[in-house]
Amino acid sequence: SIHSYLAEYAQSYISIFRDNVDIVNSLDINFLTRFRNISADTVALVFSYPRYPSEMQKIIEALYEKKIDIIGLTNSQMSPIVPFCKYVLITPQKYLVPTEPIASVVTMIHALTVGIYKADPIGAMEKLKQYEQAVASNAVFELKNYNFAQQL
Repeated sequence: SIHSYLAEYAQSYISIFRDNVDIVNSLDINFLTRFRNISADTVALVFSYPRYPSEMQKIIEALYEKKIDIIGLTNSQMSPIVPFCKYVLITPQKYLVPTEPIASVVTMIHALTVGIYKADPIGAMEKLKQYEQAVASNAVFELKNYNFAQQL
């Protein structure tokens, strides 16, 4: 989908604190296979910005029919995803141009990630320590002496 980069950014950070964070960009066989086994405690974070991709609308309608809680990130209450969302987070866009301004969306993703951390700080800290151990043992970063878990 056209907004998959937002989903990838969100997944990168939310998956540090939560298991089973997946990205769905289309109604393909992977989604349909996972969808039939989706649990009642699943939450979907849906991004939809102008011109509102049709594929995302199909996905959100399928999630809604399955009674999945949906958190929508969009630019306006007029967005076609709004009727399907349990929660709507608006990140307004002053100008609609082909290269979208995403600073407010990234800020909202950051706020959601902090919220996940604050909802269960002890569990989140344990997950963060596991993440730090994994990146250290796999030499993911050049800067070796910085550890987010120790900074909190």
